[in-house]
Amino acid sequence: MEKDRTKQDQANKASLPPRKLTPVKTLPHSFRPRGTFDISQGSNRTLIALNVVGAIMFVVFGWLFLKIAIPLRPELADEILLIPRNMLRFTVLCVVATVVMITLHELTHGLFFWLFTREQPRLGFRLFYAYAAAPDWYIPRGQYFVVALSPLVLLTLVGFLLLWQLPIWIVPPLLFGMLMNAGGSVGDIAVILWLIAKPSGVLIRDIGDSISIYGLPPTE
Repeated sequence: MEKDRTKQDQANKASLPPRKLTPVKTLPHSFRPRGTFDISQGSNRTLIALNVVGAIMFVVFGWLFLKIAIPLRPELADEILLIPRNMLRFTVLCVVATVVMITLHELTHGLFFWLFTREQPRLGFRLFYAYAAAPDWYIPRGQYFVVALSPLVLLTLVGFLLLWQLPIWIVPPLLFGMLMNAGGSVGDIAVILWLIAKPSGVLIRDIGDSISIYGLPPTE
């Protein structure tokens, strides 16, 4: 009788979530799927809306970045006026800056996946986008917020530090790359807004193309 009770207590403990959630490879027994966020499976309206929001973010951050950059580098205003004379160079450098920023964006996601799991993340490229993922891990919501927002925050800060020191002719393409990073963070921000509405105790699994959340079943 006592042995049966002990086994039952152990089973009950195993079914409960840990008091302090940390990244795990095995879900608590009581956790169940609570939703999936997959932009690629969204409706055309969703994809169009995200693109529109991304374009708006590009414009808003463009205005904000210039308001910050010009006081740091007053000669930037004159350099921007000279862009039409050096359009080919500017275009090539903007393409290079965009490719570099996309790569750094995903590497930054990957860095924070590694910091939280201590395991090499999965990095990949599709036809129109790149991704970083940790498909074998279930990550707490708070830590996933850090993973999702780290490229926008860190690359913007590093960009302004470089802007302060680099030759002035590199600054406009650098700003363009920073804007592409900010506008390209629309998917990360959409995920954050989706997760904010979920219970704080959920765990997130990111497989690259989509993320799924797991938590305790809703109480009736």
